[in-house]
Amino acid sequence: MPRPWNRILVDDDPDYAELLDGRLTQGLRVAMCDEDVERIRVGYKCINCFEDIDTAFPESCFLCGFPMKAEQAEKFGAIYAGHIPGLRTGPDWEAEADRLEERKERRAFEKRATESGIVVPKLVR
Repeated sequence: MPRPWNRILVDDDPDYAELLDGRLTQGLRVAMCDEDVERIRVGYKCINCFEDIDTAFPESCFLCGFPMKAEQAEKFGAIYAGHIPGLRTGPDWEAEADRLEERKERRAFEKRATESGIVVPKLVR
């Protein structure tokens, strides 16, 4: 039986940048359940693309090619230092996903409007 799928929320992190393969890229905010964090820690989920893996710590991820055996444990230690499972207020995942989708759509709308010469006032909440 396949394992249940858990939703992973990903959004841009404007306060963080990362150097990947000599390229400077914008960081990401990632929210996932404790079960998925544990699967990453024990090597059954790729830390780079979040794909589920059948065997722990293969040489590389079959989807993205990340060198899981050589680098995943070290990267996990750096990213999840201080992670305490269950230490959250438990956000409403669906509401959070909707908020992120709305924000993404608004950014796309503002970009299209700006390119067309239309001024869109900022949304105040």
